Amino acid sequence: MFATKKYSYSSLLEYYPVRYNVSDELAHDRKEVYDFKEGHASQRVKDLLVERINKITAGEKGKWLICFIPSSKQATTVLRYGKLSKYLSAHTGVMASNTAISNKEDREAQHTGARLSDPSATFAFSRSEIAGKKILLIDDVITNGSSFRKCAEHLKASGAADVQGLFVARTMHPGLTTYTRNMFLTFLF
Repeated sequence: MFATKKYSYSSLLEYYPVRYNVSDELAHDRKEVYDFKEGHASQRVKDLLVERINKITAGEKGKWLICFIPSSKQATTVLRYGKLSKYLSAHTGVMASNTAISNKEDREAQHTGARLSDPSATFAFSRSEIAGKKILLIDDVITNGSSFRKCAEHLKASGAADVQGLFVARTMHPGLTTYTRNMFLTFLF
């Protein structure tokens, strides 16, 4: 787990963008990330998520709510997280919500170059679901953490008691040392 000034998060896999040649094992991880984005979480990813959720929420399952950072399109969010939220709730005993955070409107995907300074500005936050809960915020990939941080700030403003992030993968860049990357993320948060 990596802790920043305000929020902590963890990731399960390492994601190397396609511009990098990687081992067969890392290429398999990359494929699992792509599959997750398409709404097809592998059994391995589901097992890793359940294991990490159980570790984070141990002894306090009723205080937590699993939420998901919406993708750019509502239809993609439903595809990606609809079945997964039910699976995670059934296998962890932690309530999961697909409605606590939702898109107010569809937008261009971040990876297409249509970067918003605050993608969460296009999200609606359900105060009635969020208030007083510890939020476990799940998304596919963390790169620089800005979407996570901004979404976490909105959750706190909506009454969340705490926010922790859980990502299927974190983006890796060969040549950028772990220390440099962690210092950069600490600066951002």
